[in-house]
Amino acid sequence: AAFTPTTVPALLTGAGALGMATDITVNPDGTVSLSGSSLQIPTDPGTAIVSGQLEADSGNIGILGEQIALVGATVDASGDAGGGTVLIGGDELGNGAVPNAAATIIDENSVIQADARDIGNGGKIVAWGTDLLRSAGQLFARGGNNGGDGGFIETSSLGLLEVSTPPDLSAVNGAGGLWLLDPNNILIVAGAELSQVGSRSRAVPSDGIFTTDFFPGSGPTLNSELGVDVITDSLTRGFNVSILTANGNITLETPLDFNDTGTNTLRLDAGGEIRLQEDIFDSDITQTSPDALNLELLANGNILITGEINSNGGSVSIDSVGGSVTTDRVFTNPNPFTNPNPFVAQNNGNITITAEQGISTGLLSTRGRNITLETTQGSIVVNDNIFTSSTQAIEPVDAGDVFLRVPGGDIDVLGFIN
Repeated sequence: AAFTPTTVPALLTGAGALGMATDITVNPDGTVSLSGSSLQIPTDPGTAIVSGQLEADSGNIGILGEQIALVGATVDASGDAGGGTVLIGGDELGNGAVPNAAATIIDENSVIQADARDIGNGGKIVAWGTDLLRSAGQLFARGGNNGGDGGFIETSSLGLLEVSTPPDLSAVNGAGGLWLLDPNNILIVAGAELSQVGSRSRAVPSDGIFTTDFFPGSGPTLNSELGVDVITDSLTRGFNVSILTANGNITLETPLDFNDTGTNTLRLDAGGEIRLQEDIFDSDITQTSPDALNLELLANGNILITGEINSNGGSVSIDSVGGSVTTDRVFTNPNPFTNPNPFVAQNNGNITITAEQGISTGLLSTRGRNITLETTQGSIVVNDNIFTSSTQAIEPVDAGDVFLRVPGGDIDVLGFIN
């Protein structure tokens, strides 16, 4: 059917009943503006602007272009039996046949959903911008109300990454989903923000949607800052968190207290090094049903842990593919130095540490579970004791096994093995 130019804003924004823009104005400089809005829509080729509603019941929605903006948009791929797929600016990790956007912006009035409404798993949402991703909207990939797990959401950029609202991958009758962040270097700091410092882009004054000029390859090394509260809040909401840097480093600069988070998994996966400079622990160790954190650390380079890890029952896996591993004390059972009831039986996790270039650890304790240290080229040094026995527990369980594997190096345990 034919339409007049004055209906285009309504098609773009769902105006009319919402009382939003009703006219398009072409400015003397060639830009396009919507009445009732201070935003200017770029006319550059490859620009995709979405506002209003897009729906595909359990289907696939792709919003693609060189630069993308969602402004007051509702994008919904939810379905009764499972969520669909929403790709905004690219696919997982920027890979695959889907073209990648240079810049993607999702404003605070936008909502992206790939929920299962009844019985089924949440769907998949990817928001990608190679040089810039700013996501202030609400992203949902929840499991069904009557059964099903949470889905998968990725918010990633190789350049400037800003995520001000964590997504929701919860499941009231299933397991939480996975949130993947893929910046360059990342510093986990105190607070509840995710922002960019040290950018290869620079902001410029503008009334337009896109407010950044890009200078790829210039400027200092990128370091994103992730507030530790963003991680713990996400764990508390029942889903797992995976932080990936394809080429950079991950550094924990503040304590991570997983109190009241339940039992979930935190995975740190670095193309460079991982450095944990502060403790990971549960501050409330007297709970009847204590929280437990499954911790997975994977790096191509060295892994240096100068803080203490106490997973409080979760498993700990540390793997340096091309470097060495150095740790302080690692507990998967309640810490006997701080817990008033350290020998209460519980389901503790295993400790597994593997490295190419050698392993050096402090005290290791599982109290009833296994401990495995394995290096392919270096040596193993344990600078304290190894505990897998639970003979002092109120309800003792069988001791775990200890495996120390070194094909050609040395093994040196400076304490005792119990």
